[in-house]
Amino acid sequence: MERSVTDKWTTRDEKGDIMDEWSTRSWKGESDRLRRRNDGTGETWHHKIQVSPDGNASFIDSRRFYARDYVIESETRNAQL
Repeated sequence: MERSVTDKWTTRDEKGDIMDEWSTRSWKGESDRLRRRNDGTGETWHHKIQVSPDGNASFIDSRRFYARDYVIESETRNAQL
């Protein structure tokens, strides 16, 4: 899933000429993935990213590694989601 938003403002004078124009952009993105191997192991990961209109970025990166007898989980975040 991915969503993108752009807001644009234009200021015009009484004749209709553009006096000022600016825009802000923010977006969110998210993805999941699964990889299986022939030896019975595998891994999954989940990425979630967000950029606010003022330019601040935050993310969460989650991974799981599956062996035959155990699971290792790793998470990296700079969260303000």
